[in-house]
Amino acid sequence: MNCKKTAVIILIILMQFIFSFAALCVSDDELFHEQLDASGASELADALTDDELELLGKLGLDRVDFDSVFSPSLRSVADLFAEIIRSEYRLPFEALGAAAMCVVALAAVSQFVPDGNRMSKTVGLTGALITALSVIVPLSSCITRAVSAISLSSSFVTALIPVLAAVITASGKPTLALTYNSLSFAAAQTVSALGNQVICPVLQVVMSLSVISSVSQSADITKIVEFAKKTAVFIMSLSATVFVTMLSLKGMLAASADTVAVRGIRFLIGNMIPVVGGAVSDAYQSIVGTLSLVRNTVGVFALAAVAVINLPVIAECIMWVLTLNMLALLGDVFSQSGLCSLFRAVSSSVVLLCVTVVLETLVYLLSVGLVLVIGGGA
Repeated sequence: MNCKKTAVIILIILMQFIFSFAALCVSDDELFHEQLDASGASELADALTDDELELLGKLGLDRVDFDSVFSPSLRSVADLFAEIIRSEYRLPFEALGAAAMCVVALAAVSQFVPDGNRMSKTVGLTGALITALSVIVPLSSCITRAVSAISLSSSFVTALIPVLAAVITASGKPTLALTYNSLSFAAAQTVSALGNQVICPVLQVVMSLSVISSVSQSADITKIVEFAKKTAVFIMSLSATVFVTMLSLKGMLAASADTVAVRGIRFLIGNMIPVVGGAVSDAYQSIVGTLSLVRNTVGVFALAAVAVINLPVIAECIMWVLTLNMLALLGDVFSQSGLCSLFRAVSSSVVLLCVTVVLETLVYLLSVGLVLVIGGGA
């Protein structure tokens, strides 16, 4: 009799375990929101400024949530691109108008002043300085914005790394999380130092030399600027390639090791726990799948955030390059060789700035994207 009572009690306990795990599997949505809140992903928005949050809001990404991340459509993305272009073309085109007037006025005045005269040199020097200031002064805000975008991207990724690494670890991939954490943190610090300590001072020096070259016939820095641009682009491209390659190779190896570990855990659970081992193993897999969804949700929000931080700056740089090339063409038409050298040198500097922002953006996007792809495929 006692044996029967004991068997009934054990059966009741086992059924409670089974139904509790089944209930756990049913409440995946509740578990998803609990894990998302526990990861600290909602605090990522604090690392963004109001401008970036406004752009994300226009995409429907007003919060870190699956429904919000899944809501953007192709039309909303296209509308966002159009709005960015509309908001960024004004300042470069205003500078285009002012500088074009200076070029035309300088060419007209030069026709009434004899060549080789002291007055001719004075007029040329004054006109070149006014034209240079009409371009350099508004362009300085673009440089400041680009450096700020690099710093903001680095700060955002630094805040993202522990959140995403914790979610990846909880989803059963600790080795992949460690690889992402170390490499991405190093990349964030390197990019931030590159923007603040290298790019901005170099561009300031190049633009100063460009102004000197435009007013001095004995100084021509066009070749120096082209050499500096090609060297910098090569170094940054090589560094980005090395980083992405290391993250890809180490990430695949780490994900493979984590996959073996997860399968081993499921095998032990299924065989070491009698009767309910299969249910526990399924419940564990359900939790891992929910955490994988949390990881992908956080990752997609991070991709969108990095994009909206840098896209306005990239669009403005492209507008400035078009503006400066049009001014150089106008200088060729009116035979103003000094101003042509100025515009082309400054254009090369802006191209270098744009390449820096683009490569920085690609490094962050690829680092997050590769972790999502590798982690999801493992």
